[in-house]
Amino acid sequence: MSRNFTVKAHILIYSNINQYYRIKLNSVQ
Repeated sequence: MSRNFTVKAHILIYSNINQYYRIKLNSVQ
């Protein structure tokens, strides 16, 4: 159960970082 939670947390963190970089790249262009 805790392992499943960490997997979901990693997916959330990864998607947040992905979104942050996408916004940063868009603002640079």
